[in-house]
Amino acid sequence: MTIDFGFSIALNDIAPGVVSITNKSKGGSQYEWTFEGGIPSTSNLQHPDTITFVDGGEHKIHLKVFNGSKYEELTKSLTLQAPMQADFSYKPLPVDQDWEAPLTLETTNLTTGGLSYRWVCVGADVMSPTEETTTIRFEHAGTYKLQMIASNGKEEKIVEKSIIIQPNSGIIKQNNLKFGINEAKNSIGCFYSAKEGGVVTSSKIVEKKYGAWIDFGFFALNSSFNYCYFFAPNQAEANSFPKIDSAQGATFINNPSSMGINITNAVFDNIKKPSDLNQFTKWSETNQTSFNKTSAPHFVLVRTADGRKGIIRIKEFVKDGSQSYIIADVKLEKRAGE
Repeated sequence: MTIDFGFSIALNDIAPGVVSITNKSKGGSQYEWTFEGGIPSTSNLQHPDTITFVDGGEHKIHLKVFNGSKYEELTKSLTLQAPMQADFSYKPLPVDQDWEAPLTLETTNLTTGGLSYRWVCVGADVMSPTEETTTIRFEHAGTYKLQMIASNGKEEKIVEKSIIIQPNSGIIKQNNLKFGINEAKNSIGCFYSAKEGGVVTSSKIVEKKYGAWIDFGFFALNSSFNYCYFFAPNQAEANSFPKIDSAQGATFINNPSSMGINITNAVFDNIKKPSDLNQFTKWSETNQTSFNKTSAPHFVLVRTADGRKGIIRIKEFVKDGSQSYIIADVKLEKRAGE
């Protein structure tokens, strides 16, 4: 009498696993099978039917063969991956953090045990509907249902999430941005990019080739904040920063009060759409002026090279040695399509 058996898992090794047994034993007259964690869990057949193992992990298959006078026994193990768990997350592009249309989302697939995917979002443009991750474009405001259908050849699971896209105000609004002093140009950052979602460092501008998307820079020589101003990206080198390739121009009024422009917190807070910026008729100063830490809140007007108008509110000057910074709010007109 000899004892042996083999097994095969249908489709793949992701639980639940349907296992077929091949009995290779010879000379036996009676068989006892035990399938740890299986359905069924036992069998007395020489050639058992398929066994289903619902859970992932290691499962032991035990066979005892009798021939009337003696018996032999053999144990083999199979391992299954955990059952499929479907989920995903999503986030907007940096420029779309306000959740206003038009907006582009990027998904992150958090599924385990999945082999194929399908993305569905009625009313939106799904860029790669059968890839593991995708990008989705929402042109209009509204409430959308984003579905991911995950499959592993054995089962299919649907995950649905609701996404609310707000109407376009035409203004990018970002609060509590940190602009560092010169020494912090590669840690905190001194440059602002609406497209990249806020303050970026000088090293990142070079690494990611962000030059064309930088809207303005901030200068403060040291933590005393006695001499501060905002400047155009194409003037970075002239202001003791590394040169920015493809940099654009911009104009500023670093001291609106010196030009008879009175701006208060209430004025700033009431700017909610592009036309609200029309109350300001001047967008450049003949000679660059500066401000210091004694004037808080302080307001700066900016107009980018492509004509977008904006306003900066400096709320606080934070002294922290070489990592000192200001805290500011920014409101800036959007580009077309943002």
